[in-house]
Amino acid sequence: MNYFYNIHRHNADLLSNEIAVVNNYPKDPIPQTGFFSCGIHPWYIEEQSLTSDLQAIELALKNPSCVALGECGLDNRVETELAKQQPIFEAQLELAKQYQMPVIVHCVGAYAEVLSAKKRLQFKQAVVFHGFSKNLALAQQLQNADCYVSFGKYLMTQEHLPAILKELNLQRIFLETDSSDYLISEVYAKAATALQLELIALQELIQNNFQTVFKQEK
Repeated sequence: MNYFYNIHRHNADLLSNEIAVVNNYPKDPIPQTGFFSCGIHPWYIEEQSLTSDLQAIELALKNPSCVALGECGLDNRVETELAKQQPIFEAQLELAKQYQMPVIVHCVGAYAEVLSAKKRLQFKQAVVFHGFSKNLALAQQLQNADCYVSFGKYLMTQEHLPAILKELNLQRIFLETDSSDYLISEVYAKAATALQLELIALQELIQNNFQTVFKQEK
């Protein structure tokens, strides 16, 4: 069977042929089945519980089903200023570095800051920017910085993104559904059309990328 690998989604209601990384927050119970990630989203920073949240993430990272830290990141369009977000993001990078885990990154208006932190902390694990919706120059900049770019709901709705996807290094892309109502099979169909690939070829490509980054076999 050929699987649809979905690197970021917010519920565990999967298709029968879908393999997903389900997003978990530190206060969520650890899922009993399937792969998951765990991290502090910049929208949901709670300073009073920061220590316990980081401890919960560390505990999750020790679970064999936890394949990434995240989503975490920086968002320049929310009330919490970047100066407060940055140390929390960097603390999570340090945890991911300690446990040799990739990170799934939420980034809005702070790409330079994320890349700067990656360089300054000498973070060598994979960095996946999820929910990409920007321009070709930025996507290429991220890939050239040894990062991965993941496409999902915006690929389905923004006319410029299929052409951008076609220009990228396909060994550094992923597909996802995030919190949208789209099926992962629909996202794959859209991407396959944009790339002029047979669906099975795209599935194999993303599977290889998944196994490279998340170190997991079916």
